[in-house]
Amino acid sequence: MKYYIKKILSQGPLLISGKLFLFSLLISFVYRLVFYITFADSSIFNSVNDFIYSLYLSLKFDIRFSILVMSPFFLLWPLFKKIKQKTYSVFWLYSYFIFYLFLFLIFIFDFIHFSYLDKRLSFSSIRFLNDFKISLQVFVDYYPVFTILVSLGVALSIVFFVLKKIFLTFKNTNPKKLNRTQYFCLYFCVSFIMALGIYGKIAPPPALRWSDTYFLKNNFLIKATLNPALYFYDSSLWKSVSYNINSVKKIYPNLKKTLGILNNTKHISFNRKIKATPQGDLNQKTNIIVIIMESLVKHQTSLINHLNSTPYLKEIAKNGVYFNNFHTSTMGTARGIFSTITSVPDPSFGRKGTASRNNDLPAQNSAINALTDHKKFYFLGGSLNWAQMRGVISKAIPDINLFEEGSYKSPNTDVWGLSDLDLVIEANKVFKKQKKPFAAIIQFASFHSPYTIPKDKKSFVLKKHSKKVLKKNGFKHLKQYNSLRFSDYSLNYLMTLAKKNNYFNNTLFVILGDHGGSIKDNYPVKYNHIKDFQIDFSMTPLIFYAPKKLKPKIYNNFALQVDILPSVVAAIGKSFTATGFGLNIFNKSLQRKYALIQNG
Repeated sequence: MKYYIKKILSQGPLLISGKLFLFSLLISFVYRLVFYITFADSSIFNSVNDFIYSLYLSLKFDIRFSILVMSPFFLLWPLFKKIKQKTYSVFWLYSYFIFYLFLFLIFIFDFIHFSYLDKRLSFSSIRFLNDFKISLQVFVDYYPVFTILVSLGVALSIVFFVLKKIFLTFKNTNPKKLNRTQYFCLYFCVSFIMALGIYGKIAPPPALRWSDTYFLKNNFLIKATLNPALYFYDSSLWKSVSYNINSVKKIYPNLKKTLGILNNTKHISFNRKIKATPQGDLNQKTNIIVIIMESLVKHQTSLINHLNSTPYLKEIAKNGVYFNNFHTSTMGTARGIFSTITSVPDPSFGRKGTASRNNDLPAQNSAINALTDHKKFYFLGGSLNWAQMRGVISKAIPDINLFEEGSYKSPNTDVWGLSDLDLVIEANKVFKKQKKPFAAIIQFASFHSPYTIPKDKKSFVLKKHSKKVLKKNGFKHLKQYNSLRFSDYSLNYLMTLAKKNNYFNNTLFVILGDHGGSIKDNYPVKYNHIKDFQIDFSMTPLIFYAPKKLKPKIYNNFALQVDILPSVVAAIGKSFTATGFGLNIFNKSLQRKYALIQNG
């Protein structure tokens, strides 16, 4: 028996395959260790069973990955005798070196992506390359580029050294010859073990999948269990959402009930009349300012949070019409803006990533077009080339006046253009000159990495809290906390300017976020379903604020971004023909019984 074991272990290619497997497993382990040390919190130990099961799944994913890494070399083993040892060694040495280079790049971008969005790197993240200049600038401004490059260089040097050690064994290998039967049996047995490791289970189909992690209750463990390289590849196989007329026909009767479509024809049409439901003293001459605040994560605001990060927003909600059950349809700024403007949810995935980047998408109609007597404006501190939003906005609202980077006298603060404070100052210059009603959308962007606060910040004062207190209240660091406070301060500054320039009393302010954000597992929440169903990413405030015209009120019914502009138009007393999926949230006879959201 010992003789046969020695013969098997003397096979150079088999030994090299084993070393490649162990080396890949070690690299995966080291990255996981760094990932846990950086991002994990004490909540991972709340359920010991979950933690152990997470480690078990992690090991299986990493074993699958490591087997796949060594498979090309092992499967081409039979060709070994036909090629010179030196040529073979050099070829595999540099092939695997290039592979590990790409693997480390995936690790780096996965790490950055998680610190940025609290999500693992997926294939849809390629959408950031569509705005390469902005993405690169954020990377340079916010992350320690020099440290990353040095670390990458050191890691690659170690990899090259190890690979040389592994493949040099070719020169020193003196394998004991196997007969054909022994050779076939060895090859078959190892291949079977590899296939079992890739399958990941000793059970009937399906094989081990990334979705198996969702049996865990801890959000961080769900994400941390995934192998970044495998998850990136798996996500590339997700099919893009496409239009299917037969599917629409099947659900059209239910859509008619949901949207209040009264036509009796079989022809599919979403056109229907949304009747005016005047609110308070609002009228068709009331100005409208919709403020879409960047990453206005509900659990980070003073509406829930105890750290008083948004005192002005809290005061506005107290004195306004507050929708307590408002959700964004999905994650991402471009998707949130698209849904708000067009009243059509954006379910796009894949290479294009968002509907705004889809050049084949026809022009959409915005409910704000019903305000024919209002002059329309859109304000963004940066460039509207971002996510091709200029095309979406100008097609959906043909008579809109666009203000963006290059339109202002104020200097850019960072890669996102003007700060929120400078943006509202510039917008006020336009508003105070208006002689007729106007409708404007202001898109904030300051509460976004690199969380830059301008030198001229008026009376805004930075605050300090310990890292422990910040993390307990859902903030990554002090810069993020103060950045949200600054965005809140800018919102209040707009109100101050509006009062000073005499358009405050005749203006309806609508405040919402473009999307929510992930709740850390150590953050205390009143309702467990928020964590369990991961709806934190969709939770953001919605407030209609016009203290001289609207009485304070709290609504608990469901509302979505697609409902915003139809509801605004109806609230000031205007009936119109709607074409999207938005409802009038002030219409008591037709309200949402649920909210459909999609995390991605």
